[in-house]
Amino acid sequence: MLPDEDLKKNAPIHFYLRLARSNTESELRLLEHRISNPKLFAAPTVTQSPLHWSHRPIDLSELLTYLDRDGAFVYASGHKAPFTEVVRGFEHLLNIRLGDPRDVKRSVLQRKYKQVAYLKKLLEQNSK
Repeated sequence: MLPDEDLKKNAPIHFYLRLARSNTESELRLLEHRISNPKLFAAPTVTQSPLHWSHRPIDLSELLTYLDRDGAFVYASGHKAPFTEVVRGFEHLLNIRLGDPRDVKRSVLQRKYKQVAYLKKLLEQNSK
């Protein structure tokens, strides 16, 4: 075979080898940059809220569900905030796990007995 024919035949191989070499060199530069500047690649620290929910989780679920149904949670733009985001925000704020927000809302709304037990308890305490 002639050298020109050999180059044409192996052109895809040479292309992918050059591409692999270029990618490897880029990765090495990135790793060197990470080593020399670790603060740029560090994950931000998440601050923990000093507040804790002292009642039952279902009580908070009930409160959030009915406030959400009333449209109490909105963005600064005035658009309604999704219940998922509300639940996640309160979980972080009050250091509590409520579970899947869809299940949280469903469990409160599907209760037949004591559907608003916590809200009634709050009203009774407030009226004394």
